[in-house]
Amino acid sequence: MQPGELPVFVFHTIEPERFDRQLSFLAENGYRTVGLEEYLGLLTGRLQGTGKEVLLTIDDARSSVWRYGFPLLLKHRAKAAVFVITGWTSDSGTRPRLGTADEQSVREADPDDVTVCTWEELREMRASGLVDVESHSHLHRRVFVDRRLIGLVTERSVATASDAAFSPYLSPGVSPLSLPKDRFVGYPLFPVEPLLGAPRMLELSEEVAAAVSDRYRQSPRPISPASMKEIAANVPASAFRAVSREEVVQEIRADLGKSQETLRAGLGDPDVGKHLCLPFTVGSDVTVELARSLGFSSIFWGVDASKRSNLPGTDPMRVVRLKNDFLWRLPGKGRRSLPAIYVEKAMRRLTGVSPY
Repeated sequence: MQPGELPVFVFHTIEPERFDRQLSFLAENGYRTVGLEEYLGLLTGRLQGTGKEVLLTIDDARSSVWRYGFPLLLKHRAKAAVFVITGWTSDSGTRPRLGTADEQSVREADPDDVTVCTWEELREMRASGLVDVESHSHLHRRVFVDRRLIGLVTERSVATASDAAFSPYLSPGVSPLSLPKDRFVGYPLFPVEPLLGAPRMLELSEEVAAAVSDRYRQSPRPISPASMKEIAANVPASAFRAVSREEVVQEIRADLGKSQETLRAGLGDPDVGKHLCLPFTVGSDVTVELARSLGFSSIFWGVDASKRSNLPGTDPMRVVRLKNDFLWRLPGKGRRSLPAIYVEKAMRRLTGVSPY
């Protein structure tokens, strides 16, 4: 860690024992977790730090943030920023969390961590003063960028907020929570890129997509790979429309604007919606300028090969982040070597655990 660095670490699913150890490591070595506004002040030079400030960011606002992350932040009096996918966030009460219910109930509330925090949970976390809640876009959407058929949406396709296979078929005006669970089953899939970084975009005719879906739904089960390929093959090139650059810009603007509007309504605060975390950590100059025009004051990206971390003077619209594994590289008692970190990452993958 260089003198003056302002590191940002990214989390997704919160693993309680690991997160507890990481927060203990920070506290025992004199590091101080900060909120988004303080971090922005340090970055722009408005505030003077001690050199031991860190920012913890949590993408997607998966339920493990409420069930495990928030209780551990309370325990350590640590701060974090949670970035929510507003179009997938519901008003559906609160779930059991660590310290207020038995461990089995907490685990069984969402054993695979596939749902996201509710507005009630987000409001309570934010009210603690320890958790900032900001935008991770409205739909965490990908868009089609190629006509090459790669499959169909099936009953087993991923349908989570952060990785829905059918996200290219979503639009900001319709909440995915209001749609039938099988709404897009049978729809064809093509290569995609994240909307906020997409240099181009293709739209498939709704009539053709629905016709492919009908064929899939009417086919006898189980469907063989050959049959599925035959079902999906009937997509003519003429069924695609190349979306103009101006329209792509409007799609991005609509998503970001809707995320702000929904966030402000859900949290009951007109002053939120100033910080953006890019879905899939992918953006573009167009997205930066659109976000700036909408009043965002910072954008959080991912790893950047050209710079390891952030220093005072770093453009707040291009903040880089490290995976939380590298939190252990901060100087102090218990610091881990790079080989040890990479071995642990490999072991986690082998045991089926997400690497971060």
